[in-house]
Amino acid sequence: MDPAELKTGEREIVRSSFLFRNAKEETVSGALADPMARAVSYEKGETVFDPVHFARAVGLVLAGRIRVSGGSAPRYRMRTLGKGDPFGAAAVFSPEEDYATCLTAETRCRVLFLPQALLARLLTEDPAVAENYIVFLSERVRFLNEKIRSLTTPSTGETLRQYLLKNARPGEEGFALRLTAGYSALADTLNMGRASLYRALDEMEEKGLIRREGKKILIPDPEALRGYKAG
Repeated sequence: MDPAELKTGEREIVRSSFLFRNAKEETVSGALADPMARAVSYEKGETVFDPVHFARAVGLVLAGRIRVSGGSAPRYRMRTLGKGDPFGAAAVFSPEEDYATCLTAETRCRVLFLPQALLARLLTEDPAVAENYIVFLSERVRFLNEKIRSLTTPSTGETLRQYLLKNARPGEEGFALRLTAGYSALADTLNMGRASLYRALDEMEEKGLIRREGKKILIPDPEALRGYKAG
């Protein structure tokens, strides 16, 4: 690409991107001057990438906004990319034959593409680029792990509900859980804060699902508690 194709300020966007942080100046200049690099303009509504049509390249948004959508039609918005934001990094060296999301120009925009072969060369020529790339992918993995954890970890109310159903025992007043060490110990057992535990208990008591008598939690109707959708 002829570096002169870049508009005012676009070179600085590239220079400050995740890929070239602390990289040598000649690395940036060489990448922009390489024939494989290309800047592409898109009109509003145009598809940039979709699961079938995509490039093995890292894209850097130089101007405008791009909507990232996932799922089957109708697709749901996941996030919006703006000036300086990258995309495609996780797919460049992936053996998968499709792309995970759909990218659509939300406004008129320009994107710089650095294809796989150019990226591979940059990773070997400048250690800073290699480190930046590894750090970026590591952060994405951590982000995804946290998302998975948030989706799979039961809520405070659900954790308490399951514990009560598992540990309550029948007695003269119906099913009950007797706390030998108090509510603070119960919070520790359930790995939650005391305030969170008390909020969950208050909500269940307001709905008539439990009744507290000192260190005893009564469950008048276990089936009602079993059907309760805790928040």
